[in-house]
Amino acid sequence: MNIKNILAYGIIGFGIILIGYFIITTPANIIIQNNEELKKIPENIEKELNNNSKIMIEKDKISWEYKNFESWKDIEKYFNDIDYTLNTKEIPTLIIESFPENFKNIPDVNKKKEMFVQIVLPIILKINKEISFERDKLFFYIKNDMNDEIEILKEKYSAKNIEDLKIKINTIPVHIAIGQSAKESGWGSSRFTVEGNNIFGEWTFEPGTGIVPSGRPEGATYEVKKFDNIEQSMKSYAEKLNTLDYYEDFRLIRSGKIKDKRYEDGLLYYSQQRELYVSSLKSLIDSNNFEKYSDYYLEVQNNE
Repeated sequence: MNIKNILAYGIIGFGIILIGYFIITTPANIIIQNNEELKKIPENIEKELNNNSKIMIEKDKISWEYKNFESWKDIEKYFNDIDYTLNTKEIPTLIIESFPENFKNIPDVNKKKEMFVQIVLPIILKINKEISFERDKLFFYIKNDMNDEIEILKEKYSAKNIEDLKIKINTIPVHIAIGQSAKESGWGSSRFTVEGNNIFGEWTFEPGTGIVPSGRPEGATYEVKKFDNIEQSMKSYAEKLNTLDYYEDFRLIRSGKIKDKRYEDGLLYYSQQRELYVSSLKSLIDSNNFEKYSDYYLEVQNNE
C-alpha cells in the first residue's frame, strides 16, 4: 500500500470518528431541531388528558341517579328510605329533576326549606365538579402549550386571555347558589319553577320559547326561560356567572383580586332591584346559615 492510500484511509477513518463523536455527544433536539414533528402535539397527550379526566371526574366511581316525583311526600319518603339528611356532610349522588307542583303545600316551613336544600345541593356539587374538571383541563393545556384547545375555552368563556380564563373557569360558591335559587324560585314553589324548571329567574328573548310573566309590561318581549330539568337551569346559571360582563366583580371577588367584599356584592346587576337585591340576598343567606354547606361533598362510591 503506497503513502497516498495510507493517507486517504487515514483521513476517511478520522472523518468517521468525528461523525460518530458528533452523533454521540450532540443533543437529540439539536440534530432534529428543524423536524416538523417537533411542532406537533404528541398523540398521547389527549389520551393522557382523557385518562386523567376520568380519574378527576370519576376517581370515586361516581354514578348519578335521576328521579322524578309527583308529590313532595314521595320525595320525603324516598329521602327517608335512603337515609338522606343534612346532618351529615356526605351528600348522595341523586338528581331530582323537577319540583312537584304541590311542593308549595308543604305545611312546615322548616321542612320545606330543608327539602329544598336537599334537592338543589347535589346538583350544585355536580356542576361544580364539572367546572373543576374544566379548570384542570385549562391548566393541563397551558402546561403542554396546547394553544388550539386554549382558544376554544377562550371563545366558550368570552375570555380576553389566559389570565381572564383562570378567573372565569372556577366553581360557584355553594351558599350563593343555594341562596339565589331559594330566592328566585320561592323555595321551589314559583310558577316558573314548576312549569319551566327555572330556579334562577333566567329570561329569554326568543318569542314562544319561554313562559310569559303575567305582569310583563306592555311592549316587552322577554319571557322566562324553560328548562328540561332543574340541573339544566343550574348549569345555565353557573355559565352566566362565569362569563357575562355583568358579573365581573363577582369573579374578581372570588379570585381575591377584589378584597373585603362578599360574593353577593358582585351580583349587583343580577336584578333590577340592584342594592336592595344584594341586601336581601345577604339576609336570606345569613338567616338560613347557608355557608355551613360550603364543605359538604358527594358520597364516595365503591363499585368495584
